[in-house]
Amino acid sequence: MHPQKKGLVAQLNSALDYGSRGYRFESCRGHEKKASYYSLLFLCVILTFKYLTPFIMKKNIGALDKSLRVLVAIVIALLYYLNVVSGNLAYILMAVAIILLITSFINFCPLYTIFGINTCKRK
Repeated sequence: MHPQKKGLVAQLNSALDYGSRGYRFESCRGHEKKASYYSLLFLCVILTFKYLTPFIMKKNIGALDKSLRVLVAIVIALLYYLNVVSGNLAYILMAVAIILLITSFINFCPLYTIFGINTCKRK
């Protein structure tokens, strides 16, 4: 008899159906529940953004700054699409364009917070 290992399960419907005389078919990987850790991490991230964002991420990007960021991101995307830039420079510029778009959509720039810049109009 083969010793049974914990965490390994048969890959077929029933071991007896395939002439194995009761031996288990063992998979190459364990079937621990790792997904629960990822779902817990995802839940923590969501809750952090939901409850801490209003206190941490105050708007510091004005309308002109926001439109300039979107315009620069579009120009970078066009340069990439028209093959004006390529290679590693293209990937770096696309990452910058994505960051510019994200910061313009959420009206918050972390670098502005570090340097004490605020382009929003005061209310």
